[in-house]
Amino acid sequence: MSQSLSSRQLQSFRVELEELLAEEPGSGAPGCEDCRSALARLDAGVFGVCTVCGEYIEINRLVASPTETYCLSCRTAAERKRGC
Repeated sequence: MSQSLSSRQLQSFRVELEELLAEEPGSGAPGCEDCRSALARLDAGVFGVCTVCGEYIEINRLVASPTETYCLSCRTAAERKRGC
């Protein structure tokens, strides 16, 4: 299992997600639900944890996409399953 995120990193992700949510023109805009879900995971203490296997999501994946819910292994497996 990779290293968990520091409180400073978590706060930085919270600010970024809140800013993304504030930039959306309406509450029903695409991406809003993903941001709300990521903020809920932050509040629940499970942000950065893969929703499939429970391992930590790689920090570079979260930096690229703070709404990511899968680690690289699980994302790759899901895409193979879908034929991507």
